[in-house]
Amino acid sequence: MDDQFRAIDARFTEMDAKFERVLSEIFRIGVLVEEQNNRNRFVLDGYASLYERQERFEATMNRRMDGLEEIIRSWSKSKGSV
Repeated sequence: MDDQFRAIDARFTEMDAKFERVLSEIFRIGVLVEEQNNRNRFVLDGYASLYERQERFEATMNRRMDGLEEIIRSWSKSKGSV
């Protein structure tokens, strides 16, 4: 009878060790996910900054193009009236 209890205890000890390994892997994966999230945050901040810069550049170019079109229209009207 004692041998059966020892065998069962050994199996419980083995299962406990397996559960500990699974838990350690879960925690390791949690740390990796958190680290990746931090990296993603930096990348997304970079993309947001790049997008804002592109928007400012396009707005500036649109203003310049509008100015050039106005100059061309004025010039073409003055050429047509001469």
